[in-house]
Amino acid sequence: MSRAEHLLKDHELRSTPVRLDMLSYFLEENRSLGVSQLNTILADKYDRATVYRTLKSFTESGILHRVMDLQEENSYALCDSCKEGSHEDEHVHFLCTNCGKNQCLHDVSIPAVGLPSGYRLKDANMLLEGLCPDCS
Repeated sequence: MSRAEHLLKDHELRSTPVRLDMLSYFLEENRSLGVSQLNTILADKYDRATVYRTLKSFTESGILHRVMDLQEENSYALCDSCKEGSHEDEHVHFLCTNCGKNQCLHDVSIPAVGLPSGYRLKDANMLLEGLCPDCS
């Protein structure tokens, strides 16, 4: 059984061609991918609606999480420890200003922020910018 098939099984999702193709691409790239990138890569096999539905099912099940991006588009990356309905994989993202790669820095935690009374935190994102090791 492939790693993509294991992930789908672990998150109780049926193994379909589009899910396997998209998940395999995320596993190969090991970085965040934008919706437009995915639509371009998968355009010969799947329409845009199918790509969006698959991204939605992956985020709802905890396979992917949305990534902060400076572009006006949604990007997604693999989650390490998320489950359906809860995003527990809180970490910093690093955007290379030269090549545009957006990497998850799993070993770097988002610092705790003290909110004023009455505020409840739903989600936290932190994006660092600079040069990745390949561009340094």
